[in-house]
Amino acid sequence: MKIRLSIFILLFIFTSSVALSYNNARALLMVNKKAQPDSLDYNIVESFTKLIYSKLKEEKIFLWDSPRKESKINFLTLQNFEKTYNYRFEDLDNFFIYESWSSNSKKSEFKIHGFSFTSETKNGKEINYGYLEFSVVSDYLKSNYLNTSIESNYLNSYFAVFMNKAFNFDILFFKNKPILSANSKHPEKDYRKGLRIRDKAFFSAKKNMNAIEVKTSKLLYFKLITNDYDSAGMLILSAIEDYFDLHRRELIEYGGKSIFNSFRDSPFILTGCKVKEIWIKEEGRVSYKLLEIVPYSFSIDFKPINFVDLIELGINVKGVPLDKCLAIKNFKYHIIKINTAKIDSDLTPSYIEALKNAEWNELKKYIEMN
Repeated sequence: MKIRLSIFILLFIFTSSVALSYNNARALLMVNKKAQPDSLDYNIVESFTKLIYSKLKEEKIFLWDSPRKESKINFLTLQNFEKTYNYRFEDLDNFFIYESWSSNSKKSEFKIHGFSFTSETKNGKEINYGYLEFSVVSDYLKSNYLNTSIESNYLNSYFAVFMNKAFNFDILFFKNKPILSANSKHPEKDYRKGLRIRDKAFFSAKKNMNAIEVKTSKLLYFKLITNDYDSAGMLILSAIEDYFDLHRRELIEYGGKSIFNSFRDSPFILTGCKVKEIWIKEEGRVSYKLLEIVPYSFSIDFKPINFVDLIELGINVKGVPLDKCLAIKNFKYHIIKINTAKIDSDLTPSYIEALKNAEWNELKKYIEMN
């Protein structure tokens, strides 16, 4: 893979010399899309560039022209780059991370300064899409999670991925020396040197002081339906139905005009309710965090009612708050999605059993074996 470093050689300043122990050693990392292993269940390059692009489009963050931060690059300018070079920001093959590393015989730690985004045109011209300060985007990295399959932990934020170095990367520069360069006489030797520096610092017996524990967790979507005639489930659905039948202002607010007009002169009929929760497994016990519910009447969904609004509505089931009743799980329900994976609701009993008894990174394997 050809590596062009012209942007970085001028802008990245290194300090002190390589030693077994070092403090605040500057490191420049390259993260390549094709180098990400499938076993991670996500591609950080694809996911990260999409997240950044969405925040740029919403004008919540901005880029600089370089780490020197001489001029800003807004979303309109970025779009012009895309049109001029016929290359979308979200399709970039690489991004680069500016960090400072400290390490001794027992532990390593690091600080992220920022990210750069570049690509090459077909004729080999280097395009600089800009530099992003870590401090500008860190809150979004903490509050956004990677799209994951059924076997992954849902609460795996971008921030956790970067802090745990849970992706593949190469070192281009370390301290005052380039590690990989386009004109190297010994590219394989240089590559191995970078791997040794990387692995000794963060993939050895040394403790990563920045590491973040990722809770064993799943994002679950399930639904209760009146056709089940399940007594515990019917109590929950009846409580929701009765509430919106009595509170017509909320019926029009959350159900919309179509539902309101359908039941303007008749009792409201609820046919089911979708539920979105985070399930967290700790020491073999599962806890549930309600995110939102979506009641529906026949084929028409309400708009989602998040947890805060639900508490304000005060829907109770025989005096017990709705969220507490949903956490008991003594009712019949149909799982429709786990994380980003759609589930055949007919297999709900098997998935419930797997969630109770299997390791959460082996749900499919458990179901296949049982």
